[in-house]
Amino acid sequence: MNTIPNDKLFYAIFQTRWGFFGLAGRQNALLRSVLPAADEKTAEKLLLKNLKNPIRDKKFCQNLQQKIQAYFKDNPVDFNDTLIDINQFNYFTKSVLTACRSITFAETASYGQLAKKIASPLAARAVGSALAQNPLPLIIPCHRIIRSDSLPGGFSAPGGTNLKSKLLNHESTCLVVPKAPNFYPPFVWRIMLGVDPAGPPPADGRGYKRLSKDLNLCTF
Repeated sequence: MNTIPNDKLFYAIFQTRWGFFGLAGRQNALLRSVLPAADEKTAEKLLLKNLKNPIRDKKFCQNLQQKIQAYFKDNPVDFNDTLIDINQFNYFTKSVLTACRSITFAETASYGQLAKKIASPLAARAVGSALAQNPLPLIIPCHRIIRSDSLPGGFSAPGGTNLKSKLLNHESTCLVVPKAPNFYPPFVWRIMLGVDPAGPPPADGRGYKRLSKDLNLCTF
């Protein structure tokens, strides 16, 4: 059986609840993603800019496609197991993008806090510039990095700050009413969350974030 060289590029465009999402990369690592666009042609144009002879394959990163679709169906999904290639960037930018991946679903950090994570506490502005180069939005969740005054801050992806705010609101809303897998009946979730099994779900999603991590429910 012939193997495909790792330097060959593949891509997929697929539909989510928010629009058409794009992924591109090699067999062994993801290089680029595009947040949902209104139509397939727009997503493809944004995704393939400056890519040399990519091959369209609807099965490319199929498991990741399913996770992304689940994300936009209001499920708390973790993308940290996705293999990525950001070696085209310098050391500082790679450090920023790597540290950004540690900001988990529905959490945020300021540009200054991210700068401290990479031992460059005075480099908040440079952190913002590095995030503006993010080739993998959502997979590298730069939308979770906000200003120190809690305003969203800039967002270089198409849709700008409005889309960034929408993503942040989407994640916070996902945690309000837990979505239990089929094998956990609602009353079991209520007991595990420490609320009345016969009562309504906790309005603030109390305990769900901790519980989802403990039970590894963020993986699809």
